[in-house]
Amino acid sequence: MKGSRNVKRGLAAAVALLLAAGGVAVAGHGSTSTKVAARPLAPESTTSSTEAPTTSTSSDPTTTAMPTTSAPAAHSSGTSAPHSSAPRTTSPPRPASPPPAPASGITAAFLYNWYPDSFSTPGTKYHPLGAPYSSNDPSWVSHQIDEMRYAGMQAAIASWWGPAGSTSDHAIKSIDTAVGVDLQAAHGTPFQFSLYYESGSPNLPDRSVNGLRNAMQYIKDHYAGDSNFLHVDGRPVIFVWPNADDGCNMAQNWHDANIGFYIVQKRFDGWQSCSGLADSWHEYSPNVPSSVLKPYSYSVSPGFNRYDSGGPYLARNPGQFDQAVAAMAAAPVQWKLVTTFNEWGEGTAVEPAQEWGNTYLDILHNHLGSR
Repeated sequence: MKGSRNVKRGLAAAVALLLAAGGVAVAGHGSTSTKVAARPLAPESTTSSTEAPTTSTSSDPTTTAMPTTSAPAAHSSGTSAPHSSAPRTTSPPRPASPPPAPASGITAAFLYNWYPDSFSTPGTKYHPLGAPYSSNDPSWVSHQIDEMRYAGMQAAIASWWGPAGSTSDHAIKSIDTAVGVDLQAAHGTPFQFSLYYESGSPNLPDRSVNGLRNAMQYIKDHYAGDSNFLHVDGRPVIFVWPNADDGCNMAQNWHDANIGFYIVQKRFDGWQSCSGLADSWHEYSPNVPSSVLKPYSYSVSPGFNRYDSGGPYLARNPGQFDQAVAAMAAAPVQWKLVTTFNEWGEGTAVEPAQEWGNTYLDILHNHLGSR
């Protein structure tokens, strides 16, 4: 989301397609409805898209949504969050006993490194504490790592738009260089980073086998060897966001191009028929309280209120979030994902804000402890 560029205009059609092919959730008991989450396609220019999430139907039995609840569950009074307090407009969960040890699984949050530009272009309906901060400020990144660790996160999945050296686009360069800042800030801690490969990026146009192999080689040469880059089974991890028309042919290209990475694909219609082409799978649907992709991932969202929408697609409800996180903590899945730590443009952040203080970090800490 950056100013003085024409990336968004050139990708407006792709935005619409992505909105029609996003996350899926089964609502309620016995009824199904696909709920599609809007997601930023690229660092934005001064011309912004106003498309909203759409809905359709799906018969995917592996994805479910949590029911809405009305009140927050008990809350631990354990270690306080590592940031200053702020006024809250929502009631915090009540103190209770310390949280139980969570079930196995890697806890991670989706992270966006396009600040401070995106606080104003396209903007946000909320006001993060400490804004406008810079994603390339080592001291601030260390602060964010402390917050994510307090919230029980073991890793962050940083949105990535391609190599800095192969583009003149300031936004993409800044996002790429911020990954190095992330890793440096994590040194001396157990916290780790992975990358979210943004297939819609104008700097990642070649998704042939050779094109994907070249991109992976860049990641391997610049980041994957770092001690704080996330590894599974001894292999560096990449999450993949697909384009709207991607299917098993795309998963096949990633499989054939792989040079030793652990590849986590996002689900798409028909993914089950080629699930073996990826090492794991995940969902990204912030317009539902939670989405489950058994046995791979369980994702939770605090709310979804885009900068350009007339109202929230998912209203913030700490009680609802509390129940979703409790279920995620106990779920026997590989990935336990927070959507998101700081996507302010879509209003999906759990990062502390003037509007809710530390509420969402505290809820996560209650159920996941500190890392």
